[in-house]
Amino acid sequence: MTAQGTEPTITEGGPTPAPALTSGHRLTFGDLSCTALPGDAITCTSPDGWFTVANGVLTTS
Repeated sequence: MTAQGTEPTITEGGPTPAPALTSGHRLTFGDLSCTALPGDAITCTSPDGWFTVANGVLTTS
């Protein structure tokens, strides 16, 4: 509130994002395993296939 009255505000919230996964590090969720690649790319594999995202391009099996 100000001397002139109320003012609309925007409040953003949510959890703090996790730090970026550095190249060569891997996360595994059950059968899905994802590995960070150089250049902010990532590749993920599972028993059913794989995908890679590099330079904004999705490649799949």
